[in-house]
Amino acid sequence: MTMMLEWEILGSVPTVKLMDHFKIDSRFYKMHIGIDNASHGHGALARDAVKLYLDQLYSTGGEEAVQRQWERIWNGYVAFQTVGNLGEDLRSLVLNPPTVHQRLVRVIEAKAPRGSFNHAKKMLGGTYINNLFDNPEAFLKHLSASELVVKGSPKRSTFFQLLSWDGPMYKVFNDEEIDLWRDWIESLGEPHVEPFTFSPLESMVALVEAQRTQLDTLLLQDRSITGPQPGNQKHIVERSAAWWALQPADSLLAALAAPANRAVDGLGADGVPEDGNGQAAEKKTGTRTKPAEAAARTRSVATPESGSGSGNGGDSSNGNGSVSATGLVHEFAAALDGIALAGEPALSGKTPQRIVEEWVRAGWVR
Repeated sequence: MTMMLEWEILGSVPTVKLMDHFKIDSRFYKMHIGIDNASHGHGALARDAVKLYLDQLYSTGGEEAVQRQWERIWNGYVAFQTVGNLGEDLRSLVLNPPTVHQRLVRVIEAKAPRGSFNHAKKMLGGTYINNLFDNPEAFLKHLSASELVVKGSPKRSTFFQLLSWDGPMYKVFNDEEIDLWRDWIESLGEPHVEPFTFSPLESMVALVEAQRTQLDTLLLQDRSITGPQPGNQKHIVERSAAWWALQPADSLLAALAAPANRAVDGLGADGVPEDGNGQAAEKKTGTRTKPAEAAARTRSVATPESGSGSGNGGDSSNGNGSVSATGLVHEFAAALDGIALAGEPALSGKTPQRIVEEWVRAGWVR
């Protein structure tokens, strides 16, 4: 072994050059290259020691004894050089460190000589704790299932009361080991995943896409809808509901929310007062304003309102706090009510009416 270590030191020269290249301190290896040299260093001492030993054997046992012992020395030299690899072992340890569970098993094994005699008749899972030290895996399994541990919550686990200053296991574990127990209990819980939340607009888009094949029916395809032309928000067009149903979700929603389709507070879609039968009352001129003209006088809904004069931060609500929206939006929501929306994450747990109301309250409908 000594000969192998001392004579193989020249193999460290490439390592020194590599460390120097990356500006890593290589003085330890440089020092041993000098100390262990085979000319006058430790390598030479190991060589001379073997030669002296073999000379003594020759004088007492002859050539046969020398060859027999030299074979033993050579086998040891080769074995130590080829069996095991410290570098690979260290690399494996760094890249694949032991898990929290594995480290805790080692702690239990280290405590076993004393711990296996200190728990009297106390039991875990129907087995004496003293006996569980012989099987650390079973020990942890029974402990995790006991009332001492709340999986995933060290703070709620009464196990740590046993380790407190007035507990029976005070100072049994050092601070590092106690932290290891905390990590282990925390690892027992289900991984916490923050739920993804959808914005009102994202939910509304998902709602439209979920009902894509029925949109023309839901929108009453024999009617016309006025809104910003897809791809050109400044240009207002009037198209059939069937045409709008084929457009991208954001374009359809902009049309649904367009002021030209407003029908609240006794006003028609073009802002003209309606009579009691829902018919537009004639103005003094005897003509009605066309929906497209009315829409052109108002900005289409491309972004939610912010800082409106009502001081509600863009929340579209009337004086009594209830949501107000275009009549077309209400019609759309009413038609969607009761439609199954299972399998759509963005719509989970919400009714279509609620999704529409949240969209309106977010300021997307003017």
